[in-house]
Amino acid sequence: MDVKYATSGAINHEHYTLVQKVESAKDPGLADEAIIQEIDAMRNRFHKPTFASSSPYCRDMLLILLYCETAMTFEPPQRNYLEFALPAAVGLAEGGKTVSDRRVGYQYCAKIMPPDHELQLMLINTYRKDLESHEEPRICLALNALIQSSTADVIPAVDTRLEDLLSHKSVQVKQRVMTTFRRLAKHDPEIVRRTTRKITKRLQDNPVTEAAMLLALDLVKAGVVASGEITTILVSLVEIPARSRAHQTPKAKIVAVLGELIDSIPPSDRQPVAELIMRTCATSPSDEVKLACFRALARFPIEAMEHFVASSDSPPHPVSSIKLLLFANEPNKQYTALACLLALPVQIWVGTSATIPAQLEETDVHRIMSFLTSTDSTIRVMTIRLLNRVDPGILMAYLDQFIASIPSPSEHTLAKCEHYASRAVELSRQLDADDGAAFSSRVVTTLVAVQYPREVLEEDKVKRDTAYLDAAKRAGLGAGVKAVLEEAAEIVLGHLREESQDFRASFTEALCQSIFTDAGSVTPTAVLLCAAVACEYGYLLKGLQPQDTLRCKQFLDLAKDLDATKKVISDAKSTTLPDTLIAVDLYTSRQAELRKLSQAQALTRVTSSASIASSLRSSRPAQRLKYDAYEAPSPRVVSPKNTAGRVRRSSRTPSASTRADNSVQRAESHVDKDPMAQTLSPGRLALAVEDGDLKRLARSQQKSPTGGLLSPEAAAARIDLISLESPFHVEPSSSSLQPPSPVSHAEADESFHARFRTSWELLRTTSRGWGESSPKDIAKHLQELGMMIEATELDVFSSDGGEPSDELLGIALGADNSVGAAVRLRPGEDDSCLWILKCDSIDLRLRIRQVLQRER
Repeated sequence: MDVKYATSGAINHEHYTLVQKVESAKDPGLADEAIIQEIDAMRNRFHKPTFASSSPYCRDMLLILLYCETAMTFEPPQRNYLEFALPAAVGLAEGGKTVSDRRVGYQYCAKIMPPDHELQLMLINTYRKDLESHEEPRICLALNALIQSSTADVIPAVDTRLEDLLSHKSVQVKQRVMTTFRRLAKHDPEIVRRTTRKITKRLQDNPVTEAAMLLALDLVKAGVVASGEITTILVSLVEIPARSRAHQTPKAKIVAVLGELIDSIPPSDRQPVAELIMRTCATSPSDEVKLACFRALARFPIEAMEHFVASSDSPPHPVSSIKLLLFANEPNKQYTALACLLALPVQIWVGTSATIPAQLEETDVHRIMSFLTSTDSTIRVMTIRLLNRVDPGILMAYLDQFIASIPSPSEHTLAKCEHYASRAVELSRQLDADDGAAFSSRVVTTLVAVQYPREVLEEDKVKRDTAYLDAAKRAGLGAGVKAVLEEAAEIVLGHLREESQDFRASFTEALCQSIFTDAGSVTPTAVLLCAAVACEYGYLLKGLQPQDTLRCKQFLDLAKDLDATKKVISDAKSTTLPDTLIAVDLYTSRQAELRKLSQAQALTRVTSSASIASSLRSSRPAQRLKYDAYEAPSPRVVSPKNTAGRVRRSSRTPSASTRADNSVQRAESHVDKDPMAQTLSPGRLALAVEDGDLKRLARSQQKSPTGGLLSPEAAAARIDLISLESPFHVEPSSSSLQPPSPVSHAEADESFHARFRTSWELLRTTSRGWGESSPKDIAKHLQELGMMIEATELDVFSSDGGEPSDELLGIALGADNSVGAAVRLRPGEDDSCLWILKCDSIDLRLRIRQVLQRER
């Protein structure tokens, strides 16, 4: 914010500084932090014993809090987050020295005070005092506050005074009083009965006629007064020439209120009102009055309107009064003409009725059709709605002709692609307003026509000339083929947000099915739309698996970072889809690990080791401890070159046991031998992150010298510092494969199948595919990786209904002897293998899949 304080309009320097912090914050979180700090500072100042609502700074402080309430983007931690200033606001509303001070107090109470607050009684007393005042500003101030915020409890205290104020000499007071009655009627409809004796006088009081009409309309709808008397007064107001009224009420608003009263007028009395409205439409030069007349006529029943219009002694047809507006060049006049036609039923003017001929000539229809190419999007959308209401076939034929006329994408620029796609989507949105699947089909057809490149004709030698192609490239031709058409995508996604859940579900299902099954419908924009709707509305589909949503999210994330996408593709073993998918999964898992590590570092910085240890001892149940508790190790002597930047903890907890001391000594002696196998506390985790030697050692143990898969021994030694059960408890990674412990063959057979059955039911993430090698060859490679493989001799999967005798089963044990993965290998044709893998660890799953998808 580069505005100086003198020209900023800020209340004071404190307000100016706060607005600067909020407006210049690079992140919404930083802006919210500045607001929270300001609210906390204000709370402390309001709670000081010396603070009073009569303080000259009270008004400014309340205004700053109102700014905070408006600017905050977070959900307040509690409902009464800003209620600490309500006592001062009520005091300022009652005892402020100026009307401006009182207005701020009322404003804060209206914005912050809940209806059931204990200070509402004091506020009601303040309302009553201001309404009984003889000062017009104070009366208007109280009325404004009641209009903005009121409760049912205030009605007994002010109803009598409000009735008296209907006869006040001030126009401002009378207008506000009638609006206040309408506002209080939402709490008690009977209160408007107090206005029946004076409402007719106020209707003929020109300065307040508008407010009186709205109150009279409420009285008629509530059944308090008959519509006849009110209608008669309004008709007389319409017939009065505007120049004879000193304080004229806009005739358009009088006609609009008449239209609202149509339903309450007896059918026998409607024709004079309709003829009056039609005469007004024909004679008034105001576009606003014409539109109000069309909307009022639309409130009559269609049968009655046909009778009125077809009558020989009726005024001219209302459509005849807007034909000139169709040919105007100003968008506002074009808007008025289209809005009038949209308001009136098509039977009255299109020529489908036997008694009413068509009111538009051929030139008029051509003029309306030309609005489909208008540069104003509002005019285009209104024209599409009008044509669809008259005859959807007209719009459908135009759309087909429009799509057929779209040239090849190689012949126009990206801007032209955007133009064609957005216009076609606007048409499709109206044609398929109730059918999400049909809308999806039209969107795909449009995008294919706009983005799918077509071959240059052989006989067109000019376009195949090198000079032509070079010139086309310099002009940007063909840029829309590989680009995402943002305008068309925004129209589609915006339309989906306005539609029902069923429409979204059918659109998403049809689009995903089209993209996944028809290669000819794949365009960059269609793929982006498919990913977006799958992520946002995938939960509406029964057939869409979580893995599909994950893929769509991965696509959106990589689409935002082209450098990362290029690196993922370059790291893939090949450009085939399976290898690319493995590379994407590896990248996603690495990014997730980095985010977890960053969160662990932030947690370690702001939380002391002592508080963590105490909270852990108090919150963790004793039966869940997996080792005896021990206190932090005492500092050991290190070489001077490694002391820079290290933080040592030399204090020991007095309650530590001798057993904990022995555990610490054993752990430290083991750390000296193998730093990667140590058990880390949160404090040591932070030190480990900054330890350069430890980082190099971790990198050296993550890969084998040849860069291939980890051997079972190396995998067992690896400790993944990110795979923590909680931020304070570290265990070896379950993805490390361990060879089975030596047991007898019978015990191993029974234990294997029991563990396999259990793990197959517990593991949730499933993947499957075909392997080019036989099950025995794949099993051999899996055994080299460290998995236990057995032939199926038990009916492990009785619910499957298949023959399990030809299958091979495998499980992967982690360092804690738990099952981290389970695999089934079924023989297929041509010495191939169908494999089914269940594994919840991304790292382990990817390593096993590399073996399963290995080529011969």
